[in-house]
Amino acid sequence: MLGREAPRAQVFAAGALGHQNGETVVFADDIWPGWAAGRVAAGPLLIRLEPIDATDHPSYAWQHPAPDADPDGLMSCGTCHKWHYDEWHGSRHARSAHNGHVAFEHKRMQDIAPEAPDDCRGCHQPGDAGGEAGGGWQARGAKAAVHCDLCHKVHHIEDLRESGVFGALVLARPDPQAAGRPGGIHRVFGPVADVTNAYMGGLLEPALRHVALLRRLPSGRRPLARGGLPQAQHLRGVARLGR
Repeated sequence: MLGREAPRAQVFAAGALGHQNGETVVFADDIWPGWAAGRVAAGPLLIRLEPIDATDHPSYAWQHPAPDADPDGLMSCGTCHKWHYDEWHGSRHARSAHNGHVAFEHKRMQDIAPEAPDDCRGCHQPGDAGGEAGGGWQARGAKAAVHCDLCHKVHHIEDLRESGVFGALVLARPDPQAAGRPGGIHRVFGPVADVTNAYMGGLLEPALRHVALLRRLPSGRRPLARGGLPQAQHLRGVARLGR
């Protein structure tokens, strides 16, 4: 567009798989890179994207969603994203790690089909299971559940026949000792490229655009051997989201 038709300043953002989102700001009267007022842009705009190391670091400590979880910290998700936090707080995701119905079904599964895979924690307690694999069930707190920081540390979707962080979702938690960004969040995978906040460290992951579909997938992987519990199959069409 013509410089005189543009706002005083425009922010341009870009993202690519495996790279940190980037941005640059152009003012209407800049002489570089050709965005002078009243003229057509004379050249391309360069946005440099830094590659990331996608190694998963289980020692990373999840950020608590609640804004009052740490009176001395401001990194909780709900501190800035109150509407999203309220939506989460009222959802089943917030209660997935201490849901009495899940405990009941887990016990019933063990009684009816003890040979069935004991992998409920992969979906219902992914925050805890991501650092400590294995079966069993006991009530745990919010950071063991399905929360903001966990979902935004999903690097990609691998095999939807598996249970949550036991094979369906591949995490890429950052090195907690990394000094490249302020705060403790370091990186946030998301469906758009225009998240460039320094604290969040936004990265593009288009598969997360389908989160509304994924959260509606039926739970479990296969029918129980003794037929005691009905078992829906995963939606095979979603497998195209894997890499």
